[in-house]
Amino acid sequence: MLAGAQSTAPDIEYFRYTDENGNLVIDRTIPSQYAGKGYDVLDDNGRLLRQVPRALTPEEFAQKQAREAEQKRLQEKEDAQRDYDVMLLRKYSFVSDIESEQKRKVNELKVRLAILKGNLKTLRSEIELEYEKAARIEQRGGNAAPVEERIQLLENKIITTEATLLKHQESVQALSLEYEQAIARFKQISDLRQRRQQN
Repeated sequence: MLAGAQSTAPDIEYFRYTDENGNLVIDRTIPSQYAGKGYDVLDDNGRLLRQVPRALTPEEFAQKQAREAEQKRLQEKEDAQRDYDVMLLRKYSFVSDIESEQKRKVNELKVRLAILKGNLKTLRSEIELEYEKAARIEQRGGNAAPVEERIQLLENKIITTEATLLKHQESVQALSLEYEQAIARFKQISDLRQRRQQN
């Protein structure tokens, strides 16, 4: 054995609990029917080592889980807001910076919208011509199947273009709202910083 090494016996623990008669019991073991009701753990000198709370009822456990989930949700929301604020302050120095970027990006989307609208107008003009062509062929008793295939292709293109146009219109609205929120938040942060500096 190394010099100075000490051999210590493991601590003896006692359990203090209340039995079914309301009596306080201290023993080396605790019956299983009392363990779930909560108890104290004592050392061999009677000092309290730790307290074990009673087991939660199913209703209490569900409430605890709900509280923890809500706390987690709020914490995640707070963390996301802090990260967003940091991003704003790193990316922009003035409100005018956000407004300039907003104008540029919205204009880019509007240019794409204009192109899509032009394409859609062209497709509708083409399909009208194809409808007229098919009608003339049918009047003469000819085979309009090739023209009808062309009409089907144009209809599919029109449907696709209309869907894309709608998405771009929604993107313009969403982008505008996103920048408006960024501007409002940047102003709030700037006002808070100014007040702190004044104080």
